[in-house]
Amino acid sequence: MRKEEKIMNYADIKIADVANGKGVRVSLFVSGCNHHCKGCFNQCAWDFNYGNKFTEKEEQKIIEYMDHDYIEGLSLLGGEPLEPKNQEGLLPLVKEVKEKFPNKNIWCYTGFDFEKDVMGKMAKNSQTTRELLKYIDVVVDGKFEEDKKDLKLQFRGSSNQRILDVKEYLSKIFMLDMICLNEDRHLNNLAIIMNGDKFTPAPIFDNGIALLTANQSVNRHFPIADNVKRVVARPFSGSHEKMMEYFGKGFSVDVNSALDWLDTEPDSMERNVLKYQIERYKGILN
Repeated sequence: MRKEEKIMNYADIKIADVANGKGVRVSLFVSGCNHHCKGCFNQCAWDFNYGNKFTEKEEQKIIEYMDHDYIEGLSLLGGEPLEPKNQEGLLPLVKEVKEKFPNKNIWCYTGFDFEKDVMGKMAKNSQTTRELLKYIDVVVDGKFEEDKKDLKLQFRGSSNQRILDVKEYLSKIFMLDMICLNEDRHLNNLAIIMNGDKFTPAPIFDNGIALLTANQSVNRHFPIADNVKRVVARPFSGSHEKMMEYFGKGFSVDVNSALDWLDTEPDSMERNVLKYQIERYKGILN
């Protein structure tokens, strides 16, 4: 049951939206936003008290609207969906949507910067944010900037805004960290590569504490297996396996080819640890 004090308001629900994400979508416009972007198309929704209360009745209506094959997914807009109060209001909804429609996607439009604000601050300090990110597939981030408005852009209003495949990004990052035993992943070194207006996950970087190197807790007189047990993952859990399970499998590896390649490399601590890890997770990697 939703607690009354945590009920958010919403401005509108569109049941066949084609402007805010791929395909035909159900879109929920929440109330409340502190960005106050000049030229905002929905200024009435800045007020957290605008519109109507979002209750279980509205949640079930959205579930009913989505229960059609032609509906691609759910889009969250505003207002600002990632305002703390709205996150609490949205979490039960996105959970139920993913439970009932696991093959449909969820888009979230936010004025916050994904790396700086969402990952660097919110996810670092809020369990609600971390839970919410589990269910969101795509984030369109950045404030609307009127001087960068471009009507030719698809699914966004100004050229500074980005369409980010969050699920793919995080699943690749944390799976790679698991293989490499990266202990130095923190919320300020999650990054992306921008190529024009396209976004791709960045390869692993700033991994000075990985593959059991530069780690004071490693005892080189111990077997690799014993040292692996000492590794503590970051930033969301002490376990790499739990984070990989949390965000899903990010990619596959041709295990036999990888092991054959490693056998041609000079003997070293790093090579032996990587070989150990690939053999250890071959059931997942294939």
